[in-house]
Amino acid sequence: MGVDHSFYRWIGRVAGLGAALAGVAAWAAEMPQLTPAAGSAISLQTVLEATLLGQPDLLLKRADVESKSGALQAADGAFDVTLSGKGSVERTNTLLALADASSTNRRTGGDKYIAEAGVGKKWRSGVQTDGTWTTTRLDEKIRPNRDNTVQSDVTFKVTVPLGKGREDSTIAAEEGAKADLEAAKLRLRHAAATNIQVAVAAYWDYLEAWIKVKVQQEAEDKSRKLLEETRALIAGGEKPAAESTQLEANLADKVGTRLQAEQGFYASAHALGKAVGMPYDSMTILPPPADPFPKPDKGLSRQLPELKPLLERALTLRADHLALKQDLDSASAALKGAQEGMLPQVDLEMKVVHSGLMDNPSNAWETGVANNPNGLAALGQLTGKWPWGNNAARGNLLSKQAAWEQKRVAWVESSRTIRSAVTVALRELASAALSLEQTSHSAEMYRQAIANEQEKLRLGMATLLDVMTTEDKLISAMIKQAADNSRYAKALVKLRLESGTLATPVAEGEYRVGREEILQLPPMDGPS
Repeated sequence: MGVDHSFYRWIGRVAGLGAALAGVAAWAAEMPQLTPAAGSAISLQTVLEATLLGQPDLLLKRADVESKSGALQAADGAFDVTLSGKGSVERTNTLLALADASSTNRRTGGDKYIAEAGVGKKWRSGVQTDGTWTTTRLDEKIRPNRDNTVQSDVTFKVTVPLGKGREDSTIAAEEGAKADLEAAKLRLRHAAATNIQVAVAAYWDYLEAWIKVKVQQEAEDKSRKLLEETRALIAGGEKPAAESTQLEANLADKVGTRLQAEQGFYASAHALGKAVGMPYDSMTILPPPADPFPKPDKGLSRQLPELKPLLERALTLRADHLALKQDLDSASAALKGAQEGMLPQVDLEMKVVHSGLMDNPSNAWETGVANNPNGLAALGQLTGKWPWGNNAARGNLLSKQAAWEQKRVAWVESSRTIRSAVTVALRELASAALSLEQTSHSAEMYRQAIANEQEKLRLGMATLLDVMTTEDKLISAMIKQAADNSRYAKALVKLRLESGTLATPVAEGEYRVGREEILQLPPMDGPS
């Protein structure tokens, strides 16, 4: 598909690119500046907000946080108070012996009604407590000389694990779920920082590509105007016809270079759109960038700041590193539970029962729990179970030990990797600052050189080729200056990412990403 050149020419008109330049010196006076019309440009703040709201990777990470939150709630459910209830009705009919039966009644029996309510809770210590209230009502229906009775029992039972099933194994799932949730929140924060870094780097690439288009369009316009003026002089007999040949070749070269720059701009627009999470249709009509490159720190190119405080801060702020520590904590909880699981199943059960009995209750709701109490009945028993070989517990322990070791190695390796990444990122930033300082100086010198060549041409001491050659060197210097500006800006946001200061925490589960994190150096002191 061909490039829509009219779109880029529209950008040029907005920025004042369409106007013909009065002379070489005027054209080379300064680096092209960003001056888009109001409302027609995309700002860095817009990129930040759009990335945080719509980047698919962040949407997935937010969903993972919700999933881990649900898992924690499910793990907490093991310690919920449990209410229970049961009701039953039983009718019995029994044949009587001939000696007991009358001529009209050969059967006896009755109705039995049982109602039971209970409450139970498992505590984080592993102890299980249960309380039940059971009422049994027996109504004789066939033999009228028998009494109706109601018996009620109140039971309280405590089960204490002496082997497996104690605190470590009981809370392992809950503690692991808590750590997993915290890890998911931290990974969301790191994903926000990572995606912001990618989107901002794409924005600086987009700005660099736009400047290249602008510079190449200006160079093409100037070359075309110079060719037209020369042809007018040739037509007036003031210059030989051969003068136009070199200018035509120069124009063709400028047109080809401008087309390449436009394609780069088009590709960078799509790269920015993908990084932000824009719909496909929006990538093609992306407006030009609004924000300029950040100004480099003047002292950075001469002396690196002290590295140790930056490394210490990075290890306390890097969310992915902190998430790995949460992974290790989760694995530690699971390992403790598995270690306790090696013990035999030994439970001490203690139960007390209070019973009451009532004959011929006056209504169906009387329970009789306070009538004719028989005193407290008590039960104590010890139960045990031990699988021969205990292979299930042994296998689970080996698995949890291996998982814990994996998390430990990952956490330790993360520390080493972060230190290296921060060190490289800081040196890259300093190198970019120094390179930008040199290319800026080079561009300024070429601007002066063009003015000198222009004056020499006027005095007949230089040729038009000399002027064009110097112009081309200035164009290269300006494009290199844009590339070094982009390199510095990307190195700055990269250092922010590696040092953990791009998405800084402000509250529980909340973080801040602002323009200052993008355009300024991170704090160079130690952890706060």
